[in-house]
Amino acid sequence: MRKTRRKFTSEFKTKVSIEAIRERYALSELAEKFEIHPTQIAKWKREFLDNATAAFESQGNGLISQKKTWINSTSIDMDMDERLIHPIEIKRARDFAEQRFPGLKNQPITEGRVCQLTFSTDEHFIVDKHPDSKNVWFACAGSGHAFKHGPAFGEYMANRVLKKERIQEYDDAFKLKGRIF
Repeated sequence: MRKTRRKFTSEFKTKVSIEAIRERYALSELAEKFEIHPTQIAKWKREFLDNATAAFESQGNGLISQKKTWINSTSIDMDMDERLIHPIEIKRARDFAEQRFPGLKNQPITEGRVCQLTFSTDEHFIVDKHPDSKNVWFACAGSGHAFKHGPAFGEYMANRVLKKERIQEYDDAFKLKGRIF
């Protein structure tokens, strides 16, 4: 009896590859978790890393939007996530610093932090009351832009909560979305 070859979606391969890149688990553990041979995982990881730059080469080919779709569909347990900086990211930062600030080459890294991003379906902030609890507010979904808008976002949020100055255009844009993230 001939065994049927299993087919895997690109989304599944990406998920497995990223888990392998994170190096939180040994390949043998990932193989058991995903029911795939460790050699296959190593191959997908290598292929993923070899083609990673394609995601940023052109926005016209849809790769950036595919990345956002994958990010939006990935869930992270914020209480359990280790928030460790991956060695690849450390290398990227070192390469950047070396190229622009040669005097920083091989200097020690004294601190590092990982910041998780949250996205809304339209990439706007969300500032709105909880639909069932009038004393609970949502202020979230920075979509990678919150750091630039911190002071203005804080002022807008305070005005909403304290029922002061309102900007209807913002209120409409930042309300809770009716779609799944």
